[in-house]
Parts: sequence; C-alpha cells; structure tokens
Amino acid sequence: MKKDIQNKLVRQLGLFDSTMVMMGIVIGSGIFLTTGIMAKSIPSAPLILLAWIVGGLLTFTGALTYAELGAAMPEAGGQYVYLKEAYGPLAGFLFGWILFLVYMTGGIAGLALAFSEYTGYLFSPLSTHNILLSFDINLFHKTLTYSLSAGQLTGVGIITFLSLCNFLGVGFGKRIQNFVTVIKIGTICAIIILGFALGKSTVEDFSLNPGGMNLSQLIIGFGVALVAVSWAFDGWNNVNFVAGEIKKPEKNLPKALFLGTLGVTLLYV
Repeated sequence: MKKDIQNKLVRQLGLFDSTMVMMGIVIGSGIFLTTGIMAKSIPSAPLILLAWIVGGLLTFTGALTYAELGAAMPEAGGQYVYLKEAYGPLAGFLFGWILFLVYMTGGIAGLALAFSEYTGYLFSPLSTHNILLSFDINLFHKTLTYSLSAGQLTGVGIITFLSLCNFLGVGFGKRIQNFVTVIKIGTICAIIILGFALGKSTVEDFSLNPGGMNLSQLIIGFGVALVAVSWAFDGWNNVNFVAGEIKKPEKNLPKALFLGTLGVTLLYV
C-alpha cells in the first residue's frame, strides 16, 4: 500500500520570529520619508500624531482580518491561498503572476534602489551618481542612453545577499531578519530619545492649527497625511506568506500580527 508523501515546509518560526518578520517588513524608509510630507500637509504636531494613530487603527482592522484567514488556512502563500480558495485556481494563478512580474518585483527593486541611495550618502563610490558604464542605443529612430551606476550594482548586491540568506534555510534567514529588525527598532528608539533630550518645544508646537488653515484645508491636508501614513504601514500583511513556516500558526500568526502592528504603531506615534 503506497503512502502519499507530501513535501512540507519546516515550521521553524516562533512567535518572536514571526513578529520580527512583520515589523521588519513594515519598518523601512517610509517612516523617515513621510514625516516631511505630513508636516507640509498639516503643520500641526497633534494632528500628525492623530494621523499615525488612525493609521495604526486601520492597520489593526486589516491585521485582525488576516489573523482569521491565517489561522483558518495556515499555508505558505498568503493572499494567493485566500484568493484560490475563495474564487478558484484562476484568481490565484493571476495574482501569483502579477505578484511575481510586477508588484513584488517592482517593490523589491525600488527598495533596493532606496538602499543604494542612502548608502551613497555615506560612501560616495557606491552612489547612483557614480556612473560606471554609459552608451547609446538606437531604437525605432530614437536614441536612448543606457547607463549603469555603482548604486544599481549595490542594489543588485543587497538583493542577491538577502536571497542567498533565505536560500540557506529558514533558521539562518530568521537570524538575519531578527538582527536587522532589532537594529531598525533600536535606531528609531535612539532617535526618539535624542529628540526628547535635545529637542526644544514651544506652546505653539502643541496647537491644533498653528498655520491658521481653514477647515477644508485641514481636512484635505489630513487626508494627504493619511495616504503617507498608509504607505509607512504597508507590508503588514506579508507575514502571512510564511504561514507555512510558523510554529502553531493558528496561535502564533494572529499574535504576531497583533503584537507587530501594536509595536509599529507605538514606534511611529
């Protein structure tokens, strides 16, 4: 009598690891880039804090929904699994290929380029302004210039390195993930402490409308700020992609989504 043999992923991610995955995906350049956009849209510290709180609450609602889905279907694949089960294989197939060809691929490339931009500020030889190769291509009677910079190679290098870390196994990959996420959290905490220690505030900083904006301007500005906030919280749902590698996912996945969202919200606020 033959036995069905199924290749399953090894469940090595505990609650702490899963929470670090969730927080590590969310915390990135968004928190540093969006603050200036928010301050320009609504020059009011209380309203900016309110925008972060609202963004955190909205993320909580999504996290609770995904916690239910992840606990009910603790398989690797995230949204692919849910779409396939709800709407059939075609929906999952289309989502998977869009994710591979456009969404995830473009997002990873953008993040890698942002990494190389920041690296270039510290080490100018690795900057995107350091052009290593440039030549013209004639295409359809038009001349296009192609250039290759050190920053692009830096981005390719970091993608290759992280891919290799995950290729070596879940155990090694989670150690790298935990280490990097702890550094991110520590950096933001250090900035917060320095802000309280060295910053100077006045009574006007706590005013709801120091710029004298009318109500419609405040509403529009708050809406723009929420768009920026949603970008800073983006990625919270991606922990469900590794549900097949989480120990006791029916318990740890909902807890990781809750704790991760709570931790990110507290850091941002």
